[in-house]
Amino acid sequence: MYGEDARTIAELSIDDYLYPDADLYNVSGLPPLALPPLTCDLSSGRWVFDNVSVPAYREKDCTFLTKQVSCLANGRPDDMWQYWRWQPNECSLPTFDARRFMEAMRGKRLMFVGDSLNRNQWESLVCLVQSILSKGRKKIVKRGSFNTFYAKDPQNWGNPDGIKCVRETLPYQNYSQHLDLYHDMRLYDLVVNVASSMEKVPVTVINITRMSDYRKDAHTSLYTIRQGKLLTPKQKADPEKFADCIHWCLPGVPDVWNQILYTRILSKSSWHSNFSPPPSQSLPLPPQ
Repeated sequence: MYGEDARTIAELSIDDYLYPDADLYNVSGLPPLALPPLTCDLSSGRWVFDNVSVPAYREKDCTFLTKQVSCLANGRPDDMWQYWRWQPNECSLPTFDARRFMEAMRGKRLMFVGDSLNRNQWESLVCLVQSILSKGRKKIVKRGSFNTFYAKDPQNWGNPDGIKCVRETLPYQNYSQHLDLYHDMRLYDLVVNVASSMEKVPVTVINITRMSDYRKDAHTSLYTIRQGKLLTPKQKADPEKFADCIHWCLPGVPDVWNQILYTRILSKSSWHSNFSPPPSQSLPLPPQ
């Protein structure tokens, strides 16, 4: 829809050659990390305004960001969407620590398979870890697209309500009201049922749909590219047709997806014995 490949496969290889200076990633001297129990529902919570601990990186400092998601560089006049932290109801998420993550993934490979939203998440992750990589070892190798199958686009994938994310600067904050955003939850239930029935290959499903739905303010909206070019003034004047209410500005919501992924990876890693239960946190009030 936006002049891009519909299918994306991205890889982040966490091999020793990425960090020859092993001491740089030594986590043995770090204090115990507070991890939530696996029984905590990380997808149930609220967005809390926090201009101290987030964002985890700055747009201008991450060279891996594509033009599609670089909203400030594309002329977005506000930056409030960057300062919201996801707070689960029953526990707390640890801050993403690139050193701990790289150590947990040492010798492993992380693959994102899907469409441009998966690439959105991949860009977020490389921005989260790039600050500790040696400058001479930051590179992206592109090997073209790999199409696994073709599928018919759903009727409502064409962004018929794109205007709803235009000029939004705050998250949706009525958490008691149901948000009807055309999600067919039967598909989610199907994925959960299939994943739970897989015995030979362990599969974990992380639900990030509802938490993302609240963030109408964090989409790329009119501050993105279409067919490789920034939107023209004429296109911006027709947001119902041209606003992108699918992809996310970075830093932004995909950082939280990766924060949850990071939490679950560390919770299940073989070296989690140094972790301790998380302390309770009070919730600061969002701006009025």
